[in-house]
Amino acid sequence: MAVDPKKSGASFVLGDLSTHTFYMSELVCPQLKLKQLLCDRQSFVKSRAPLEDNAYVLMRYEGGAVGRMWASAVNAGCMDGHRIIGSKASIEWSDNQPNELLYQVQGERLEK
Repeated sequence: MAVDPKKSGASFVLGDLSTHTFYMSELVCPQLKLKQLLCDRQSFVKSRAPLEDNAYVLMRYEGGAVGRMWASAVNAGCMDGHRIIGSKASIEWSDNQPNELLYQVQGERLEK
């Protein structure tokens, strides 16, 4: 984990963690084209500043769809989960189990 801007560039969790979730959303929903975004970045661990270790991103897509993404290296609990939620279904996966994808249709009971 490089938190030196000379080595990692201008970003930490946005450039390292959230790119995977965003890339997956583009694979699953290639018709969605990003129109606008708003990002709120924080550095909670002082040694990581000026890089962010927590970020919230609000996204607007052409056609009216919206997205929200949270990338964090200070999140207590699930540190490897990804979720994309749509109006009809959602998918969820974990970095620890990369060959498993949970697909759930809105209103249907989840069978495990």
